[in-house]
Formats: sequence, C-alpha cells, structure tokens
Amino acid sequence: MVKAKSFGLSEWFQIAREHTLLSSSRAHVLIQNELKKYQRLEKLNQEIGLPIERLTYFNSIDFLQNSKNVQSFFHNASSKKFFIKVNPLLEFQKTLFIQRKHDISEKECKALVQGLQPNSLCYEISIREYEEPKWCGIFSINRDEIRMELTQENLMFLTQGLNHSQSGLFECCYNFKTQRWLSPTIESQKIAEKVVEQVRLRSHNSKKSFEYAQGYFEFLYYGKNKFAFLDYNPFWKLPKTIQQSSVHKSNFLIRGLPACSGQITGTVRIVLSPKDFSKIKKGDILVTTMTTPEFIPVFKKIAGIVTDTGGILCHAAIVSRELKIPCIVGTGKATQILKDGQKIELNATKGTVKIV
Repeated sequence: MVKAKSFGLSEWFQIAREHTLLSSSRAHVLIQNELKKYQRLEKLNQEIGLPIERLTYFNSIDFLQNSKNVQSFFHNASSKKFFIKVNPLLEFQKTLFIQRKHDISEKECKALVQGLQPNSLCYEISIREYEEPKWCGIFSINRDEIRMELTQENLMFLTQGLNHSQSGLFECCYNFKTQRWLSPTIESQKIAEKVVEQVRLRSHNSKKSFEYAQGYFEFLYYGKNKFAFLDYNPFWKLPKTIQQSSVHKSNFLIRGLPACSGQITGTVRIVLSPKDFSKIKKGDILVTTMTTPEFIPVFKKIAGIVTDTGGILCHAAIVSRELKIPCIVGTGKATQILKDGQKIELNATKGTVKIV
C-alpha cells in the first residue's frame, strides 16, 4: 500500500492565512468548521443513525508514559493495525497542524506521539483499530445533484487528489430533476446508491434533494452494509457553476474536470516540485501533477491551475474554489502535453485548455 503525506483542509487554510491569501477572520471560520466535523457527525448519528467512526481519546501524557489505559487499549485490540490522529488543543490550533496516519502498528503510533516533542503536550490523541475497507469515497449533495468519487484504493487518494479516472477513480452523479444516475459501472452505482441512503433525513421513498443531508461527506465501506462516515461539512456543497462538461474532447488540446470556474489566458509554467517555483511569474498558469499546501506561496502569482490528477471534491479543488483561482483537475497528462512558455486559454467552467 502506498503511504504518502496527507494534508487536512485546516492545514491548507492555516498556510493560506500565513501568506495573506485568506484573512485571519475567514481562515479562523474555515478552520473551526473543519475541526467541528466530529460534532456534526455525532449529531447526524443521533438524528438519523448515521454510522460513524468510533475513536478512543487520550491525552499525550498517556501515550508518552504508556499509561495503563494506553496499554489496555492496545492489548484488547483485535487488530494489530491502527488509525491515529493528533489534534492540536484549542489554544494551539492557530500554530500547530493536525497529523494523521493509518494502517500503522502500535510501535509506529507511539513513535508518532514521541515525535511531537517538544510540543507533545499541545495535542490530543484519537485512535481506532484499522480495518481495510472495500470502497472509500467522498461526495457532495446540493439541491440539484449528488456528485460522488469512489475508489477501491485508500481514501487519501481521493482527498489528496492523487487519483484520476485512468487509475481507479469512479465518478458517479445523480440528478434530482431527471432522477437518474450516471456511473461508469453497475457496481459503483450500487455502492453510490447504498451510500446516499445513509444520509437520508426522511424515510420517504422519493428521491428529492430535501430528503437528504446536504454538504460534503467522506466515508468507508467495508461490505455487508457496514459503513463508517469520517467527515460531514455542510459548508462544502458544490456550487451550481461546477457542472459536467459536454464539450467534445477532440475540439481541445486538453480536457479535465472543472474545479473552480473562470476563463483566463496565460503562460504555461510546468511545476513538478517546489524547486520549480522560482520560474513562476505573475499571471502564469500553473500546470502540475497535483497541488499541495507547499504550493500556496505561489498562488498569489498565478492566474489559474491545471493538474494531471484529482477530482472536483479533492482538497486542492476545494481550496481553489475558496481562493477563487480558476482550476481544472484530472486532465491525465497536462504536464506531458503542455510546454513551458506556451500561451493557452484555460476555460475552467467547461474544463478545457487550448493553445492561443
């Protein structure tokens, strides 16, 4: 299994605030919304029985001293693999980041907490046994449609935008007006149908948008109707401007998924690592495999973003919409097709790129 760095949305927003791309007040609102997702999940669990992940909480001293409670947790665990998250305490949330790891051993969990020193006392630890899911997904419901991205790999591939349609990303869409699903396979549609039933607010048989909780969700599916929802944020509903493009691929050099709408013309800058940041000039269009919080310092300069991987619900797409940077994702090979210095027109409403 691939293990890569995972960035939470709160980390994106903290860095954006540091580089004045977000005001302190706006960043604070966004970060607090992100940190309250477990309270929102608990509320839905109580109201409609939403299945959610169950975490065991410890303070960092418990872990550092290997307290009896910590010893008991690991001793009684039926699995030898764990998911762990270290969350900054309230007074440190402006300066410290959430860290999380999955599919790791007891020894690796304790090493993670030890590695927090000298700031280890500034964190709360939450942990659960790790079970390999059969499917993972993220989806958004608004009053017009349901947009869902599924994978049989790790959820991180979706949230971090490491996946695209050529490597295991299944995109499903349900239109409330036509009451029809668009899905690449029968199996992915069946999973999607099962998932959305978990967030139904009423027991009616109709499929109207008001029948469902609206917003952004992350979930795991273990098979046999066993789910665990990990995130719910009503603030991340997709806007109406994000739509499926019907533009024929042959009319354009590159086609991708519209992540943040807008139409601009600019110069291509291929950036494969932070080492390439120095060549970016004001008004350039950033073309890269996928953005991470490391890219935020150059967001002040760029006019648009084109990525090889990712879907419209990945964290990078959410951030591009918040910062209002025209962006298309999941193009497949933009970094190979485009060349540094080319003038292009990026239509991030339709999801297309053409040479001008």
